[in-house]
Amino acid sequence: MKFFLFSAVLLLASTAYAEEFFVSKIEVEKGERTEQKIDALQKKDNADKNDNWDGYIEFAPNDSGDMLAIFTCKVEALHSSGELQMHIKGESFDSQEVKFFIRNFDNKKYELLGNNIGQESWLWTAISLPLPLNLTPYRNKYNKIKIKIFFQQANEPLLIDQFVLSSLLQPEPKADPELAPEPEQNPEPAPAPEPEADPELASEPEQDPELAPE
Repeated sequence: MKFFLFSAVLLLASTAYAEEFFVSKIEVEKGERTEQKIDALQKKDNADKNDNWDGYIEFAPNDSGDMLAIFTCKVEALHSSGELQMHIKGESFDSQEVKFFIRNFDNKKYELLGNNIGQESWLWTAISLPLPLNLTPYRNKYNKIKIKIFFQQANEPLLIDQFVLSSLLQPEPKADPELAPEPEQNPEPAPAPEPEADPELASEPEQDPELAPE
């Protein structure tokens, strides 16, 4: 019975859930974007070749073929097991590499997270990139993380359907109440100890025989 209960606790403890942090600001430094609301990036609204205009944002390169945009996400308690989750559509990785960088606020540089390898040509594709294990240098004093997207020498835009930072949180282990053992009955209360005598009220000590009168 004890082994079964312990196994149930481990099973519940191993069940993690994800908390997502969304984009709060987009700055386009090269190229341009369509004007859909930022909220469009919070979930997957498209699949395969279907396009829901209100469910994604399009990022197009400038005349030189360059596109650079910075995404800001405010995070309250992002754990080290976080990752960048995206759902994008555009040219295949072989035709157009898209690079993703994260801002290091300590050295004031952007560091490479990864690229769009695995991107299928003009099909909505899920891309996940792990975040650094130690996020302290990448989060500023306002709890914001900045992600930069960059591609160059491109003729086609990039469509982004989802862009979130996801953190796996581990809940406190909880035993199944149906498997919990019945509580033990409270034993009979122990008798209270006898109170000690007040030394100021104690009887007079016996007289020293050597000092006793003859």
